[in-house]
Amino acid sequence: MVQYWVSVLQKGIQDSLDFVQQSKNGIIFAILVLLLTLLWLWNKHGWRDAMRNLWRTAGEGLVITIVAWVLILCGHLISEPFHLQYDERERTAQAVATLGTVSNKLLLCGANLNGANEKSELLGRQITAQQTQMAGQQTLITGQQATSATQQSTFDRSTCV
Repeated sequence: MVQYWVSVLQKGIQDSLDFVQQSKNGIIFAILVLLLTLLWLWNKHGWRDAMRNLWRTAGEGLVITIVAWVLILCGHLISEPFHLQYDERERTAQAVATLGTVSNKLLLCGANLNGANEKSELLGRQITAQQTQMAGQQTLITGQQATSATQQSTFDRSTCV
């Protein structure tokens, strides 16, 4: 439970900082801070002294910036539980889609592997058949050489007589 609220706080800070970047929202935030600073100085010092003491009160502007950011942070913290659930649903949907893609690739890879194994088995059978055929041809050649040698020796004996 504590981890959940830590996540809410982290996401709230991250979203509130993203909110004040230099975008349309960031520009609106900067103008809001500028107006709050000018109102603060005008109320505290009057217009003439406010302009004279502008640099001296830069620290006050920083405090006002921090207060404005805290207000934005509070707004984000209220909506963060919903955002965390939404983000979790998005990540789950993306993980399911990725799982489907990877599963399809795995099935395709398995089919390719089965096809390659069958091809390898067929090639092995073909090699065995060719080796058997070569052995038979070698036996035939050996038999023909023996017959030829016998005929040659018979021919040699009959021509010599």
